[in-house]
Amino acid sequence: GEEGYVVRADRGTMRARSVVNATEAYTALLHRQYRDILWPGQTQAAFGLGGPEGVRAGIGLSGGLGFFGRHKGPDGDGVIFGSDATRVPHRQAGSNRPSRFITKVLVGELYRYFGDGDVAVTHEWSGTPGFTVDEYPVVGRLDGKRQYIIGGMCGSGTAVSFNGARHVVQQILELDGSDDYPEAYFAPTRLLDPANHPWPKLTKGETPMAQT
Repeated sequence: GEEGYVVRADRGTMRARSVVNATEAYTALLHRQYRDILWPGQTQAAFGLGGPEGVRAGIGLSGGLGFFGRHKGPDGDGVIFGSDATRVPHRQAGSNRPSRFITKVLVGELYRYFGDGDVAVTHEWSGTPGFTVDEYPVVGRLDGKRQYIIGGMCGSGTAVSFNGARHVVQQILELDGSDDYPEAYFAPTRLLDPANHPWPKLTKGETPMAQT
């Protein structure tokens, strides 16, 4: 409310002027209104040294079975690739179920589309990012007051999540800064209350964002 919030946790009860729900794929477990619009998805990726020369730096490509790109890692130049976005039950948020089979399939796809080039896989990782129905994150005020949310980042990476947190901190502290998460595109109301959401005003020639 206007006077703050009471937060109850395992370590005790506390009062706060602002609350940030940095809950990502766990969001629907805490806020049930998100159960059908934000869910965890099992994903995985890998990095390998070398790789086909057809995979060019600065160009990320996605296909039906995966995504591919070139990346300079700490041990040398290589390729990054990943796949899968299988929806899993909300209670499985945070679980990791890596599949070596998926890595092998993607290496085959890498050769199929980009040509020969030995790949020495050095890193594999998996997780359950949060995915929204429109694949846009939810960043902004949760209750129209001083409770905020950062979630549904759709596997976009740590840098994007960090930027969402910076945006929320700027709002709480009333700091000037770039508005990287405009309310019209990223506010929770676009999913929870689309009829009353402040949708962006389009100029002639623009295509409207899909409303869910």
